[in-house]
Parts: sequence; C-alpha cells; structure tokens
Amino acid sequence: MSEPMFCKSCGKNNEHCLKDDDNNLSAGYTCKKHYRAPPAERVATLHTPDQILAEMAETFRTRGLVYGDNWKRIGAVLHALAGGKPVTISTPEEWLRWSLHMLMVTKITRLATTDLEHIDSAHDLAVYSAMLEAVQHEQKDLKEQHNG
Repeated sequence: MSEPMFCKSCGKNNEHCLKDDDNNLSAGYTCKKHYRAPPAERVATLHTPDQILAEMAETFRTRGLVYGDNWKRIGAVLHALAGGKPVTISTPEEWLRWSLHMLMVTKITRLATTDLEHIDSAHDLAVYSAMLEAVQHEQKDLKEQHNG
C-alpha cells in the first residue's frame, strides 16, 4: 500500500498529487492546482546529455500527470477554430500573431484538462493575451505610419 498523498499547499488528499521534492522546498506532494515547475537553477546544473535527457523524460512524465495527453488535442482545436479551412501565414508579423494564438489555445486546453484549476495556465493565458494585444497595437501603429 502506498503512502497517502496530501498537497502541502492546500492539504487536499489526492491520488494525482505529484512528488515535490525537487523544488528546493520541503519534500512532499503537490496537487495539480498548486504544482509549479522546478526552478531554472536545477535545470542549469545538468551538464551531460544523459542527465539532460533524463530530466526531459521526468518533465514529460510529471507534465503528463497534470495535463494528460493534451498535446494531442491541439491540432483538432486549431482546425476547428479555423473552421476547417486552410490558414495562410506569410509574413513574420502574421507568424508572431499566429504563434501567440497557438500558445493561448494550448493554455485553454490545459485549463480544460485540469478542471479549470491549473493556476499557471490561467496566468500564462493572460500573459499571452496581453502580448498579442501589444503586438496588434504595434503592428497597427506601424501600418498607420507607413500609410500616413
């Protein structure tokens, strides 16, 4: 029988809690709602290809516990948002807007797979949305300067 898992942030008992002994915090578990990726300093200490690949595999496993196979859904969602029609992207400006759009869709689908509880995805969605709006204003201003 495995040990009970309680989130050290909220105390919730959850069989889907993630082992959290690598965030320079006290060892324990973290539920999907409170999980945060390990700090960049930890990744920076990896030096050999096998260490880096092992860390990447661990990242894939832990993200899979949180997001499931969300990455497989993105194509269908983007296809549906485009109305099933081809999307033509030809300029760097269009690619920038499209990439931010794709990142926003990814965060929305991640939220959906976590019962709308993954705080980091909600924050990231807001950040990408603000970035997209800033790009839209910048591109509009440049267009007006060029045409004016």
